Amino acid sequence: MKQLFHDMLGEATRLSRTGNLLEATELIQRTLRGESAPAPHGKTAATNHREEC
Repeated sequence: MKQLFHDMLGEATRLSRTGNLLEATELIQRTLRGESAPAPHGKTAATNHREEC
């Protein structure tokens, strides 16, 4: 848990430094609630792509 919190703080700091204060705040709030973070920008979770008929 300590490492997860430490990693989150590093990412929140990075977001703040690049001007993404809302994203940094949301990340901190999600972490404090015990929720998982979304995939980093540019990376998406694997999904099952089915074409609808």
